[in-house]
Amino acid sequence: TTMAIMAEKDGLILKGMRARFSKEMQITPHRQIARLPVTVEMPAGLSSANRKRLEAAAHTCPVHRSLSPEVQAPITFHYPD
Repeated sequence: TTMAIMAEKDGLILKGMRARFSKEMQITPHRQIARLPVTVEMPAGLSSANRKRLEAAAHTCPVHRSLSPEVQAPITFHYPD
């Protein structure tokens, strides 16, 4: 959502962008989420500056920052060009 808000404000087109999430659980010391890795498939044609800004928006997302520090939540970006 934070990436979409930034893109709309700056007139960037993110058509075709997709995100895949997975959940990895741990069972000790108790059952809980250990990792929430995210892979984001970005559209072609974004400048280096816009890529950096969009990635910064993702990493400062309020939901991402609200996760417990114990939960690993890496974000990987893939660009087709």
